[in-house]
Amino acid sequence: LHPLPARRFVALMAWPPGAEPEARGLLRTVLDAIESRLVRAEASARNLLVISSADLRGQSSPRQPAEASSSLGANLVLAASLSSTPPQYRLVLQVLDSASAKVLREGAFTASRTALNRLADRACALAAELLDVPAAPRAVTDQDELARVPAAAYQPFYLAEDLMTRPNDTGLDQAIEQYQKALEADPQFGLGYAELSRAFIRKYQLTHDPAQLSLAGRNAEMARQISPTSGKAIFGGALVSMYAGKTAEALQSFEAALRADPANQQLAYYKARTLRDLGRREEEQAAYRDILRNRPNYWPAYNELGWALWREHRYQEAAQAFAEATAVAPRVALPYANLGSMYMLLDRKSDAAEAFQHAIERAPTYGAYDDLGTLAFEAGDYRKALSYYQKARDLKPRDDLAWRNIADCYAVLGDPAASRESYAKAAALLGETLATNPNAGQSWMTLAFYQAKLGHRAEADADIRNAEQHAAIDAESQFLKAQALAVLGRREEGLALVLKLMDGGLSPVEVQLALDLAAVRADPRYKSRAAALEKKKKIG
Repeated sequence: LHPLPARRFVALMAWPPGAEPEARGLLRTVLDAIESRLVRAEASARNLLVISSADLRGQSSPRQPAEASSSLGANLVLAASLSSTPPQYRLVLQVLDSASAKVLREGAFTASRTALNRLADRACALAAELLDVPAAPRAVTDQDELARVPAAAYQPFYLAEDLMTRPNDTGLDQAIEQYQKALEADPQFGLGYAELSRAFIRKYQLTHDPAQLSLAGRNAEMARQISPTSGKAIFGGALVSMYAGKTAEALQSFEAALRADPANQQLAYYKARTLRDLGRREEEQAAYRDILRNRPNYWPAYNELGWALWREHRYQEAAQAFAEATAVAPRVALPYANLGSMYMLLDRKSDAAEAFQHAIERAPTYGAYDDLGTLAFEAGDYRKALSYYQKARDLKPRDDLAWRNIADCYAVLGDPAASRESYAKAAALLGETLATNPNAGQSWMTLAFYQAKLGHRAEADADIRNAEQHAAIDAESQFLKAQALAVLGRREEGLALVLKLMDGGLSPVEVQLALDLAAVRADPRYKSRAAALEKKKKIG
């Protein structure tokens, strides 16, 4: 066995790509099991991190082992491949150096098609051996149920698992059909009902058809009846409650799912998001800190904590969280871009530019281009800012904020038609998001601002009311409200709100960057408050 570095940050990948659909679905299940099992060892093995692309919401999966370094922070890749030669499968696990793709260690075994139900357990044991990870206590998982289902059920199940991963949801309808075939073969297949519920939830996200949410709920209920301790079964029901607006009920279910499957960080993220929708900001931050107590090297949690603090205008604390993410994962671009964003708000422009440069050296990211655009915008180079914002938009074309920034550039460049078109695009994208989750208060406040910019006064007023009914009381939401009020001509209200937020920590840098607060900035009361803050900063 080739020696491994003391610091093992391991990305899980299906590599090399290929294999038939059933094998791809089976391999996905194997990798999920390996991650769930190895994560339990992180609390005791302080230089260990096990991570996959599923841990990063909104980020694309690495296509090559080398990309696992800049996107996931890995120095090692556990590459899994599965091939079939009837009547058996052969699983190969390789430990690769992420930079060179050199094979450091390798192991393999075969399993007959009639014994696939033991494949995940054997893969977990081999992975732990190859990575020198001490055996963690084995918890009862959804894999245990797979150990008893007949071949007639698990073959369509694995096909469905592969279809669910197809890009742009092209395999969604076929996946639903395959999950249903699995349940026809085994009507007591609890995990099958749980995964079918997840597929119907995805269908609801795409169509906003309440019938799909109802089907998701019924299948989640069947899963819970058959497998009451299954994390995935509880998770499906929690998602249904969340999308149905039963936020408190959803929170209870996410907590129950985490007790059943504590290694599943996706559950912890949804729990934190639910706490945010309830306006429970301190508990949201505590949820991320809970993750870090058990997984001290899990940099995505530092990243999410940073944004939670930013929403409260706690810039210095947010910068510290992002800095800790860069220390834990120095190969990853994203935390550097986010750290630069905080330095901008702290008026540390040279530090911000350096952080953005570090980010782009590692990989082009939406955040780095977006904030380089903001630096150029603040310097008055609007053409350069537009170019950076467009690069950010190209990386995340469905992000409403990218379109808002482009709209602001067109506004100062004297192209009102292009500005209005970009604001309309931002409003449309955000409207689609709210149709899926109408409980996101901050999104309602953002939409209110967009509607105000488009001249839709009645819609803007209604969206402000919706936002405040959904706990949009955090500092960032209220700053958006101040901008919307200014656009709507309610300047005194907007000024009063900005001054209140400055007392709570709002940086004058943010006020300076907000195009629509020009009248606020010109007001003597604002100037006096900004001067006092600057004096306090110099004294401090």
